[in-house]
Amino acid sequence: MRPIAIWLAAILLIGAAAPATVIAQSKAADKKVAAELAKTRAQGMAEAPAVAKAVGISCTVTDARFIGKTEDKKAKNSTTYYEIDCDQGVGFILQNVSNAPKPNAFTCVEANTPQPDGKPSSLPCKLPGNANPGADLVPLLAKAGVVCQPESHRGVTTSSPARGSAARAHRRPAAPETNQTKR
Repeated sequence: MRPIAIWLAAILLIGAAAPATVIAQSKAADKKVAAELAKTRAQGMAEAPAVAKAVGISCTVTDARFIGKTEDKKAKNSTTYYEIDCDQGVGFILQNVSNAPKPNAFTCVEANTPQPDGKPSSLPCKLPGNANPGADLVPLLAKAGVVCQPESHRGVTTSSPARGSAARAHRRPAAPETNQTKR
């Protein structure tokens, strides 16, 4: 009887200690992620406002994050990516290519639009102020004389017609489905 009691006590002790270890590891990982996010935000706030100004975005940058940098040894350039949140209007993803005359900007509406195959965007906006780009469209719509709360939104591509996007963009949409009963 004693060996069974010892085994049961050991199993209970291990069972009680395992979740505590997992929770401790999870908290350590959360702290590491938070520290990394703080670092990328600090770098973004230091560098992104100048890039936004170079693009021609006239807003006060209230939050920014450094997304990453890629090196293209063949083209002998590097590309740096940032996300910014503006005090008014939509946020942007900024793309700064080292040897390009001017950086590029993509609205969070464009950046968050799923890919043509339905997969999520590979470079979405993640800052808290950019969490709902549709809400940022309301003032722009009101300025244009349209009073509504958008239920959904998506980016519209400006790809070259050679890739076939113009043909897809100009196709007539399918007729909406209706739930009418026959009389």
